[in-house]
Amino acid sequence: KPGMIPQPLAIAFLSSLHRCEDLAMMAVHALDFGDYSMAICLFKRALAALNDCFAHLGSDAADAIPAFAEARDELRHRLFDLREIWLRVINDCRDDADGQADDEG
Repeated sequence: KPGMIPQPLAIAFLSSLHRCEDLAMMAVHALDFGDYSMAICLFKRALAALNDCFAHLGSDAADAIPAFAEARDELRHRLFDLREIWLRVINDCRDDADGQADDEG
């Protein structure tokens, strides 16, 4: 509902979330090209943007808004799930990048 969450907080959170999405999509494209090092770099940047999302969820401004507080737990669960997936993909990329280095040497 418009007006329930202040626009500056909503814009800041959504900007961080959008940055996460952009970086993750670029990482997926890097995976498509087999550039595992670039994918790791981009997923790490996406994780930094995801940390910004967590910071917005835990901010004093968010604590003061009951409508935002109601959704916070669900948002945190979803973001932690996303974080876990990205960390697993990063680990797989590292394994694949090490395998490529072994094949070349």
